[in-house]
Amino acid sequence: MVDELKARDQEVRQHEAAHQAAGGGYAGAASYSYQRGPDGKSYAVGGEVSIDTSDAGSPEATAAKMRIVRAAALAPANPSGQDMSVAAAASQREMQAMQEAAEMRRAEAEESAAEKTGETAESSGTGADEESETGEGAGAAAGAVEAAAASEKTDSPLIAPVSNLSGRLSAPASSAAAAYGQNNSNNSRLIDLVA
Repeated sequence: MVDELKARDQEVRQHEAAHQAAGGGYAGAASYSYQRGPDGKSYAVGGEVSIDTSDAGSPEATAAKMRIVRAAALAPANPSGQDMSVAAAASQREMQAMQEAAEMRRAEAEESAAEKTGETAESSGTGADEESETGEGAGAAAGAVEAAAASEKTDSPLIAPVSNLSGRLSAPASSAAAAYGQNNSNNSRLIDLVA
């Protein structure tokens, strides 16, 4: 029995250390549950590491952070079911953040095209009324926007919104569309239950 407890203790500690190493600054300290052996010593038989899954300052930063969260969840040789859940939620949030980044780039392209159209009309001495009558300025802007939008499209399927990235991934959290830059402190736990 003592040899089994020693082996389990080593396995649990290595598992949680893998989460911490891969999670870097996003991973918290490991906490353990213990069982007293027949020799009177306590052995770790379960453990968990919390990991910060809150949005970062921008969609691009959030996507990068979710890649780290996923890597931390899958770092141990034998990820638990909870580890797999955290990894799946991080992958889904990463995809959403990438979509948000593409939408922001598309909106910036639209804005830039509209500004260029306005500058062209002013520099050529053409009045706004003349341009609107011909529709050429609007057509050029629309063409630029469509081209920018087409370049942002991907073949990847759309992912449904993540409704939960906090706690133990069992209770609803705040919407994934929360504003960037807020100091959210959503944490997921990479839990490894007693075998």
